[in-house]
Amino acid sequence: KVSVPHVYREHGTSIHLTEDRGIALAQLNMLCDLARRVVDCVELRDGTNDTPLKWEVLNMYHINDHFVVPLTLPFQCSFVELIADSGQPPQWFVSHWWGTPFHQTISLLGFHSLERQLPDN
Repeated sequence: KVSVPHVYREHGTSIHLTEDRGIALAQLNMLCDLARRVVDCVELRDGTNDTPLKWEVLNMYHINDHFVVPLTLPFQCSFVELIADSGQPPQWFVSHWWGTPFHQTISLLGFHSLERQLPDN
């Protein structure tokens, strides 16, 4: 069994302006680590075809259904509001397809950050 990290157990803050709900790479990496641990220990199933989910195919649709919604629903907040201490205006806007495997999205965001010498936070 995988325990839910403390950061996901309490509502962080209310951020009224949606444009201040940027997410940091470090925060995405934390979610990625949790998702990886869960997928390695628990059988998650795809909501559309009921097949078991493997790490290699887990995408943002799955992340949303199996992690973001269950973690935020009790607090009725966005994911960033759950994990942030205050507003987080983004430095970059990244558009991506939710069907891309999550580990690839995280890897590409890491590459983007490295190439531009950006901090994780």
